[in-house]
Amino acid sequence: DFTLTVSTSNPNNATDENTGNDSKMVNLVSIAGKPLPFAEDVEDFSQPFPAQDIEIIDPDGDGFAWDRRPGVSAYGNGIYSFYYNNYDDSEVSGTEDWLRMPIMNTSTFASVHVSYDLAYTYFEGGAIRGDSLIIMYALGCSDNWQRASADGENTMATAASTSSFYSPNASTDWVNKTVGINTNGEDFIQIAFINKSGNGNNLFLDNINIVGSATPVSNDNIKSLEQFEIAPNPSKDIFNLNIQFEEKTDFEIVLYNNLGQAIIQNNYSDNNYQEQLNLSNYAAGIYFVSIKSGKNIVTKKIVLTK
Repeated sequence: DFTLTVSTSNPNNATDENTGNDSKMVNLVSIAGKPLPFAEDVEDFSQPFPAQDIEIIDPDGDGFAWDRRPGVSAYGNGIYSFYYNNYDDSEVSGTEDWLRMPIMNTSTFASVHVSYDLAYTYFEGGAIRGDSLIIMYALGCSDNWQRASADGENTMATAASTSSFYSPNASTDWVNKTVGINTNGEDFIQIAFINKSGNGNNLFLDNINIVGSATPVSNDNIKSLEQFEIAPNPSKDIFNLNIQFEEKTDFEIVLYNNLGQAIIQNNYSDNNYQEQLNLSNYAAGIYFVSIKSGKNIVTKKIVLTK
């Protein structure tokens, strides 16, 4: 925090007839923004929830807001996930609740890629009720929020509809999604996940990863990508990559460390690519594997243990 004071004196080389308006003080805040890549797996027990300066915002104050769900995590790789309880939220349909990420530094990036694991189904029991997930972003230090993507109801569902309280199956109900956002030359970005309730059923998020890229995006997914799997994950050394396209595709695989530095970078042309990624010579930690094709990119987080 800084304080800026501007003062005047001796107006027109004469005595000031009103000294009560000779100074003005304003408070300024200088921010650096969190560095990219950014990763949140909802498993940090050393900090109060939510960690990493993430904000949970309940604009209408109805008591329903994003929370942490114990015993539910993407692919069973953890203990918790973010979730919103649309099943019990019987307030006015259309309420929006925010899960807002901290301000991030994009001064060296042309775009960011937001990936996350999602599990959801809508309510169907006599009537059909669905909910929506909206991703918004604000560039620079502005409060001008813009929509990056939106999905909902049956098109967002990862499991069969139900009239019961939904809890996802760890192995079959989760999908990974990626959204690309151009920075337009701005030094900062803030991203928010917004649950728009339709009094439907529960929505779960896990493994939110935000990665910077030097390349602008024209599309947030590689259209012909059918499958991108990495297993086991976490691993002590070997990660098996399984990448399948609808047709033969030119693509690049890039491995980033947690500082955003590219440490492995190779080009391929294939429609069914399978290979082992050996990281036995690298330090334990979080890494990111990106598939790039043209201006499109899909990114997943991997965890190397020792």
